[in-house]
Amino acid sequence: MLKTIKLFLRKIGLLSDPSQTQEALKDHNDLLIPRYPPIDFGIPLCTPEALLERNQDIVDVLRKNISDQQLIDEHYFPAMLRLANMVQQLPASEKHHHRNMGGLLRHSLEVGLYAVQMAKERLPQDGEITQQWSITNQRWKLAVFFAGIGHDLGKIVTDISVTDRSTELKWSPYSSGLYDWAVHNGIENYFIHWQEGRGKKHITISSTLIDTVMKKDSLNWISDDGNDNVIWIHESLNNNPGETNMIHQFIVVADQFSVRQDLKSIGGRELDADKSPVVLQHTGSTSENTSKKSVVPQSAPSTTLVNESGSVSSSDVSQHLPRALDSWPPKRSRRTTRTRWK
Repeated sequence: MLKTIKLFLRKIGLLSDPSQTQEALKDHNDLLIPRYPPIDFGIPLCTPEALLERNQDIVDVLRKNISDQQLIDEHYFPAMLRLANMVQQLPASEKHHHRNMGGLLRHSLEVGLYAVQMAKERLPQDGEITQQWSITNQRWKLAVFFAGIGHDLGKIVTDISVTDRSTELKWSPYSSGLYDWAVHNGIENYFIHWQEGRGKKHITISSTLIDTVMKKDSLNWISDDGNDNVIWIHESLNNNPGETNMIHQFIVVADQFSVRQDLKSIGGRELDADKSPVVLQHTGSTSENTSKKSVVPQSAPSTTLVNESGSVSSSDVSQHLPRALDSWPPKRSRRTTRTRWK
């Protein structure tokens, strides 16, 4: 009777044939057994929504720090989705920080979050805060976030090229996001190639790509108080801050903090910058091998660098803050006089 039932269940597909199960297991094990030379399967395509779910800890902490769900929905979340569409699971470097699959997205989100957290800590803690000041401050924090998540965008032009397996199809970051390009061309796995002599060339390119992350509605909103926020974003991305720029320094410190923590998590060496005063320059790529090759990074380790209150520990970042941040609030540029810091 039992045998008859098993035969019936196999017939209708509710019970697998033992021989089929063993064959499937054999195929699975064949993929897991290392081969030399290793097989390059490329990097699997992933939806932007799924990528943000893998970085949900950062999204959740950012939501706590902004404390305005409407702003999150209208400006922050769309920017993070556009960033995930743009960089997909690319690494941030070949052999340095955030070197594994998904490292560039993770690092960019970390810098955006940490910069906002540090900017938030510098806000006045007492005195009357008017409604107009609150709106102006929210625009300024959004500008800080944009500069943070966009600071390494240039790497997808100067450091990495992306192709299909045959290398006949090549992604152009100025034409579309990596995800959109892959979907349009029916590519399920894409392949990355490291460019020779990349150094820090990405710093001069990042500002040319910020519009792929920052939608026009957001740009219009942060510029309602004048052009300072927009100017400061582009100055920061170009690593050429003006005297009144109060965004660039947050980005530099947040960048170094993210890099240092990642190197610690993967057992790598710490940055030389940690052994000397903070230098206002973007970190990364200087220690990388510039040989050109295709690689398949492994999944990046997920590290939540926040305390229970949803913030980076002040003791961790305060020692790295440049002295220029001690002056608060920032002086508004003469380029605009529409609103003033209270």
